[in-house]
Amino acid sequence: MTRSRDEWSLSIIVPTYNEAENIPELLNRIEGTLRGERFEVIIVDDDSRDGTADLAEEFGEKYKNVKVLRRRGKLGLGSAVVDGMEVAGGDIVAVMDADLQHPPELLPKMLEKADEGYDVVVASRYVKGGGVERWGFLRRLISLGAVSLAHLLFPRTRVVRDTVSGFFCSGKAWSMGLG
Repeated sequence: MTRSRDEWSLSIIVPTYNEAENIPELLNRIEGTLRGERFEVIIVDDDSRDGTADLAEEFGEKYKNVKVLRRRGKLGLGSAVVDGMEVAGGDIVAVMDADLQHPPELLPKMLEKADEGYDVVVASRYVKGGGVERWGFLRRLISLGAVSLAHLLFPRTRVVRDTVSGFFCSGKAWSMGLG
């Protein structure tokens, strides 16, 4: 059973490490894209030396829906996502990078799919309209190789075009292993 948009909220988890130069554009684009939606942005910062967390906190004062979780040392992407999920208040959790390679403008489309009842929605580079900018041949080859390997080793993943995408959303209970 799907719920209407006014019955849920979105938590966007953004793991960061030295992303200060991207924070203003990222948060402004998220805010502009999701205006009218109930959402929060959780910046999970791994002790960036460039002031990423401080800058995100300044935006939190401006937008009132930005939380900053500061972690001592560089603890890694996977644990940043898990730590972000632990403080997320939304019914739906999205994960995206701060490097602006994941366009926030895709979030409404992803939310539409979640609203249709999909458990997990993955933004793929390998579908019509997808793609990557500024990737060299080797990085493209490694990415396609990783996707192919996942499909070979885990046949159930073949329904997902981009198994290594870091831009996805799901219901919080499912993503925390509770559903």
